[in-house]
Amino acid sequence: MSGSEPTGFLPRVIVLSHEAMLGGRVESLTRQCLYPQTPFEAAAEILAEPTDALVVDLDSLPPGHLGLLTVARRTGTTMILTGKLRVDMDAETLSGARLVARYELADAIASLSPDARRPDAKVTLTPARPVDRPVPDTPAEPVSASGPALSLDHPVLTPDELSALLEDGS
Repeated sequence: MSGSEPTGFLPRVIVLSHEAMLGGRVESLTRQCLYPQTPFEAAAEILAEPTDALVVDLDSLPPGHLGLLTVARRTGTTMILTGKLRVDMDAETLSGARLVARYELADAIASLSPDARRPDAKVTLTPARPVDRPVPDTPAEPVSASGPALSLDHPVLTPDELSALLEDGS
């Protein structure tokens, strides 16, 4: 039996590629093979339902969309990458990914097992830049339904917070 024949376990696979034949190499080995048009759609599919593998043709992954690999890694989805590596891809970005030639895709999918997904993998969303807010010395006064919603004596934002919001980031 070659490695590319079904073994009983049929994985859910997402294929991100502009090359239609790429998914055809693995579709018969899957229970569900999805073809999102964008990295955003691929990430949404990974987050919507447990996914066994994400196959990415690196030529189809635009610069600035490497976060898709982070989403896959954090959810325990096996990443199978093919195509040319680019200068914006570093070891951290590619950590945990399997780099395969196109002709090896079927074998890579066939080698997946139901235990390949980490059951303890959890998605944790963190802000890009944490915001440090000062803790007030006194508790905030309750807002009265009959009084004004805002008061100039108690501004909603501190001067530092307001100035940080108004910075243009350049």
